[in-house]
This record gives sequence, structure tokens and C-alpha cells, in this order.
Amino acid sequence: MLNYNPLHCLPSSEELPDSDDTAVDNELQNLIPGLLKTTSNFVVFAALMLISFLSRELYL
Repeated sequence: MLNYNPLHCLPSSEELPDSDDTAVDNELQNLIPGLLKTTSNFVVFAALMLISFLSRELYL
């Protein structure tokens, strides 16, 4: 029977260049909330601009 361990083939943190022992997904944990915040700010801004435009048209 063959004993295969897929993690055995991976290099250790000492073997990797410039390793700071920080998980790669940590970058995504910062990026995704930032993108969501930017998107929600844009939606709010666009809605306020639309409301402002429509209210101006009603008073003309």
C-alpha cells in the first residue's frame, strides 16, 4: 500500500523566500471589506445625487 502525504511535498517556511509566517488570505481579509465599503459608499453617493437631481426637477 502506498502512503502518500500531500503536505510532505510542500516547502517549509524556512525554505520559502521572504516568508513572514502571515497567511496569504490575510490580504483578502483586508481587501474584501475595503471593496465592499467603497462600493456601498458609491451606491449611497449615487442615490443622494439622484435624489438631489429629482428634487431640483420637481421645483422647476
